Amino acid sequence: METHSSNTNSHTVPPADTAGEEISIDEAKAWTAAYQEVHPEGLKSVFFSASVFQKLFEQTNATGIRIYNATRPDGQECFILVGATEGNDLTDEGSRVFDKGRVCPDNCLDSPLNHN
Repeated sequence: METHSSNTNSHTVPPADTAGEEISIDEAKAWTAAYQEVHPEGLKSVFFSASVFQKLFEQTNATGIRIYNATRPDGQECFILVGATEGNDLTDEGSRVFDKGRVCPDNCLDSPLNHN
């Protein structure tokens, strides 16, 4: 009978203040191209102003922002932005949640990440 031992250090989750990692523009180009090739009519990007992020971070305990894929009642794909901690979304009474960013397609721009 084969047994497996696990090294707990190899599965350590980094703290929330280190969630996210910078990637190269070449990686970003390749990854967006791969996605857009499979989903040619799908949502490519959404622009949100800096004030949206500031309002989310102004909320008590917000240490990050969680982004959800969603579909509006009219069928339009969108992203929902909510202030968050590592373990919770800030969704109590009075919390702020955002949508209505400028979506591409419809509001596309010339970018190396927007593949036609």
